[in-house]
Amino acid sequence: MKQTLQLRIGQQLAMTPQLQQAIRLLQLSTLELQTEIQENLDSNYMLESGDDDGADGERPGAEPAETAQEATVEPADIPTDLPVDSAWDDIYDSAPAAPTISNPDSNG
Repeated sequence: MKQTLQLRIGQQLAMTPQLQQAIRLLQLSTLELQTEIQENLDSNYMLESGDDDGADGERPGAEPAETAQEATVEPADIPTDLPVDSAWDDIYDSAPAAPTISNPDSNG
């Protein structure tokens, strides 16, 4: 009896619900996508818009616009050089010395 070993490699794509939703959303026009997003925001109270400006300019429970303006950080307020609290040697040991190889044939 002859024994053989076979190796079979394959690739397969599973149409997960997330992939199906992504394909469906990618096929929408900009207006249809905005409508879809707004419908989802309206139907699910756990979702909120990531924009500062909502569809009507105000989000429920949002702070007034003048308060939001005061909290804005200007780029000039951010320093260009930030302190570093660690050094390369703190994380990685220095490179190990080259290993010495003893030659058994030498008498030294």
